[in-house]
Amino acid sequence: MNTRRSLVVFLCALSGAAVAHAQTWEPDAARLRLEVSNGFQPWSTSMVATPGTRIEYRVVLDYTGTRSDLFALGEALFQPTIRNAGLAALGATYLPNGALTQADGASIMALPQYGRVGYLRPGTTPVNSNMMTNFRHTGGFNGAPPGDWMRVAGSFVSQWPRALPSGTDVTADDINRLLRGIACTQLPQSVSPTDHITGTTGLVLFRGATTFEPTDGFMMEFSTFRESLRRWGGVSGASEPDDRRYIAWQTGPTDSGSGLTGHRTGVVIQSAIVVIPAPGAAAVACVGLVLASRRRR
Repeated sequence: MNTRRSLVVFLCALSGAAVAHAQTWEPDAARLRLEVSNGFQPWSTSMVATPGTRIEYRVVLDYTGTRSDLFALGEALFQPTIRNAGLAALGATYLPNGALTQADGASIMALPQYGRVGYLRPGTTPVNSNMMTNFRHTGGFNGAPPGDWMRVAGSFVSQWPRALPSGTDVTADDINRLLRGIACTQLPQSVSPTDHITGTTGLVLFRGATTFEPTDGFMMEFSTFRESLRRWGGVSGASEPDDRRYIAWQTGPTDSGSGLTGHRTGVVIQSAIVVIPAPGAAAVACVGLVLASRRRR
């Protein structure tokens, strides 16, 4: 084979590989939404509460793209947050291992312990000393944004995960701050049929709860954030510049969904807002506007 023909063959192969790689990525085709309840009202993305209310919350995943052949979730990494939590907020206690049931995910009732709903390949277990933990961040502590926050992640992840764009020196700790967050993953159905969860919409991934000291004129945002999601350039080193964040899906019963054989989607995050209005204030009327302003990618 001459040099010119070799170059053409190489370029064609490279082009084909690029197309195959691109087919695994669908921008903003998933939605992680937070929902709240007071234990009496149905799950919602907005709620008005009275001082001292115990607030139940959950993380729900929907595939919103155009493909009709996706089979199930492969992997989702995230870390729930509460903005305006303050030191007065009491966080939930979490299961040291195992997972909640699908019925627990649907229920609005208080639970004795909280955590992942199904998806039994945990990244947070007592075996690797990485227990689900409530972290407090005030005034930018440990890399957090300004304000008062509560964040749920594995005990390793005391530092708020950061953006890792091209040119960043990506460390092993940077990657572990994602992997040891809240990891909802599952084996292919063909490997683990008894605990496999099919479907691509309305998937409840996590349940939590919190109680605040009595406070009037207060607003809390329940959410998560892009920097806690799985990163495409998933190993350490400055040579891994791709900072796209994604959720991976299984395309059939034999697909793990966590590698390049699966389908990856970008994520839109939808917060939930809880307002404790001040007496006589018009805060209730603002809930919809606040929620709309907090919807982000």
